[in-house]
Amino acid sequence: MPIAERTWFVNRVIKEVKKSYKDAQEQEAMPLTRAAHDNSATQRELAGLSRNEVPARLRRFT
Repeated sequence: MPIAERTWFVNRVIKEVKKSYKDAQEQEAMPLTRAAHDNSATQRELAGLSRNEVPARLRRFT
């Protein structure tokens, strides 16, 4: 990826993050993020992100 595109992309991401924080503060709500505190087993299961079984390529037998 050319340097000009990379700088444009980084600046755009920064601008969008700042805008989301500003919007969240105006609405007195938390900004939408995927932080570690929302990564518990029950939260993942409710969101449909949990697995019953690990994929075969990720199983390790030691």
